[in-house]
Amino acid sequence: MHKEAVVLVHGLWMRGAVMAWLARRLEAAGYASCAPGYHSLGEALDAAARRIAAVAKTLPHDAVHLVGHSLGGLVLLRADQLGLLPQPGRRVLIASPAGASAAARALAARSWSRALVGQCLADWLALPPSATPAGRDYGLIAGNRPFGMGSLIARLESPHDGAVALSETKLHGARDHIVLPSSHSGLLLSAAVANETVHFLRHGRFLPGSRRA
Repeated sequence: MHKEAVVLVHGLWMRGAVMAWLARRLEAAGYASCAPGYHSLGEALDAAARRIAAVAKTLPHDAVHLVGHSLGGLVLLRADQLGLLPQPGRRVLIASPAGASAAARALAARSWSRALVGQCLADWLALPPSATPAGRDYGLIAGNRPFGMGSLIARLESPHDGAVALSETKLHGARDHIVLPSSHSGLLLSAAVANETVHFLRHGRFLPGSRRA
């Protein structure tokens, strides 16, 4: 049995299956993996955090790491804030707007598009600024290829990945923060993301020579 496991958390409008490519790369590196779902539109943020944590707590491994894409990173961060994840393990947030989200706020401000934001993200936007929970190693990955629907919805600060600005991915107290040449969705299928994630889970830092934010 693998000694360490990774729980992968999908983003807004998605399902766990979108994490399959990254899951395969992590399994090839020696980790067990699972990608539980949650209701990104209709479920409250705290309920989603508890749902993900409940799965993580069933895993019998020595360490349970969590990796989240976009909104998924905010869900796992909220689970840590609530103290729901007792096992040791590191965290990687991929294109997660931990600091802010101009695109989400623009959607929420319009009556015709408010429903597209969903309850999870609306709950996050209502919270005060966040920092990394004590005792957890967080690594942040951002993209800088501006291809995505977010840039059509709101004026995003450059550089951005088409949905989230680089400045929005910052989280006080994070161990490391890098920028990769990819769009928001493209990060899910990036070999560089997989390699960087594996390195961070093992060492608490991304690869030497990577572009730091």
